[in-house]
Amino acid sequence: MTWQYAIDGKNTDTPPTGAQMLAKLKSAHPRVMVDETTVARFKHILNIDPHAPHWYDQIKTEADAVLSQAPSHYEIPDGRRLLSVSRRVKERVRDLMFVYMLDGH
Repeated sequence: MTWQYAIDGKNTDTPPTGAQMLAKLKSAHPRVMVDETTVARFKHILNIDPHAPHWYDQIKTEADAVLSQAPSHYEIPDGRRLLSVSRRVKERVRDLMFVYMLDGH
């Protein structure tokens, strides 16, 4: 299996250099993957896609539930890995961020 990388719109077998990756970073802070343009696109999709409101309601329900749960703690539940805790935190942050960016609260 060979990997393909897209660098400046061209496919290559060579991974990008550190300088090429840094050149692609947004100059504005915070450097988040979801910006105002992405939020506007999601809002548009919520208005035109008949399935999107149902999908968003599920995310909002999950985000609302997170607010009543205890915060995650650094723990290794199986004695070997932190992965399950890390995933839970990632999912919580994603849901809360998404609802906040779309609803503003």
